[in-house]
Amino acid sequence: MREVDRLTTERYALPSLLLMEQAAGASARAIAARLQHDLSGLQVLVLCGRGNNGGDGAALARLLWLAGASVDVVLFGRVEATAGDARTNVEIVRQLAEANLAVDVGAHAAWLSFKEFPTDASWWPNKSDAKVSYKVIVDAMFGTGLTRPLVGIYVKPS
Repeated sequence: MREVDRLTTERYALPSLLLMEQAAGASARAIAARLQHDLSGLQVLVLCGRGNNGGDGAALARLLWLAGASVDVVLFGRVEATAGDARTNVEIVRQLAEANLAVDVGAHAAWLSFKEFPTDASWWPNKSDAKVSYKVIVDAMFGTGLTRPLVGIYVKPS
């Protein structure tokens, strides 16, 4: 998949930021279809890594929020540790969350929150997140670039 992305950006001059947006849009449509296209009042948790998969997750979080879902975004690491287009998407979500904007959809106001956890252990388990009952949890932590075995909280049973 990484090679397909690289060739697409090289041969067709499509920026990888646009590819992230397309992946996020396709994921948002799949989630909406699964839920009969009603995202208003939906509570979503998006777990983001520092790489491009995390950038995809941040873009997805923004699209779900704009469609009326309330979304908590968790970044495993610091924004400053992300790079390139992933950082662009993470920065956008962070700034939107800091602006404390709400999207009004019918009877519901959708919120967007962003939290960064510099160490994996600082998140697991995070008591404040336990108060929310998520209908959808998105894993945007690891993508095709993962070349090492998972360790720590990533292999803990649920």
